[in-house]
Amino acid sequence: DQLAVQEEAFIATAHTMSDQVETVLFRMARGTGLHGLAGIPPRRGYYVRPCLCLTRADTEAYCAALGQNYVQDETNEQDVYARNRIRHDAIPALQYANPAAENAIARLCRQMRDLDQWLTGEAAALLQAATVKGGYEVSTLRRAEGPVLDAALHALVSPVRDAEEKYITLLRFLLQRGDGALQLTQDVTYKVKDGLLIRQTPQGVQPLPAPPQPFTEGQFYLPGGYFVEFRRIKYEEFLKNQPIFKKDLNCCADCAKIQRNLILRTRLPGDFFRPAGRHVRKTLKKYYNELEIPQQERALLPLLADGSEVLWIWGCGFAEGVAPDSYTNEVLTVRTEKAEEA
Repeated sequence: DQLAVQEEAFIATAHTMSDQVETVLFRMARGTGLHGLAGIPPRRGYYVRPCLCLTRADTEAYCAALGQNYVQDETNEQDVYARNRIRHDAIPALQYANPAAENAIARLCRQMRDLDQWLTGEAAALLQAATVKGGYEVSTLRRAEGPVLDAALHALVSPVRDAEEKYITLLRFLLQRGDGALQLTQDVTYKVKDGLLIRQTPQGVQPLPAPPQPFTEGQFYLPGGYFVEFRRIKYEEFLKNQPIFKKDLNCCADCAKIQRNLILRTRLPGDFFRPAGRHVRKTLKKYYNELEIPQQERALLPLLADGSEVLWIWGCGFAEGVAPDSYTNEVLTVRTEKAEEA
């Protein structure tokens, strides 16, 4: 990761379609949901996987045609590992039923990835519609379709702990009953009371973080009184209005430099950020410590991220390397305001 940041480069891995199939079958055997069925993403932060469209046999044949040697992990042949048994036994059995089984499963992964992204957006819209002062309106949550409600509850649980099915089921039960509490960790409890779903910590009732949602243009009113407006403008308009933007040039980015799988969310473990003009990479925790941001604010502070790479933080601006330049076609501008929590 550090080298990718320094060289402004990507890290390409050799994962193939065959690896994708093994991963999905392994997850299915252990138990997984829609997100797990989406498989290995083609891109996550600085990591890209250009060979997911090729089977292992394709890549081996290509290497043979070029006379290119490659390294084979000797443990791949040992059936003491569950993944190897899937490779040696389960996949050949599926290919006996359908020679194109790997392609069929890979196609399912792509469809599940699209569906997962759509459901994430629907869940975020539901939670935004249910947001009131102090928590979420239970009546609004109850009216949602089951899969959308489950995705919304998953978005609330996952920042606190592994969002196992039992926690989603228990939260859904509390919503239907209209009262009760579910302790997720020693410090976080979700409670249904007086028509609201609220989050309690040792510091008392806390505003609930905004749920993750795919990035789009528009205005967002987020928990904690955070308002954000994202807008695309042509570079010519940006130049014309430079006196306005010069007040805070860090509120602008080259759209082409951030066109990735952006998610509007709050902090997650493993996040990192490259502050503009400093040529360093910091974990988000260290960066927040450096800025002396209070703990209660950190859970609510909106940001844009691609995987673990944070590209914009409310109040801090965009990361290094995404500023507009003479080659820019479109500029993403951000306007922020802080008000009392709605």
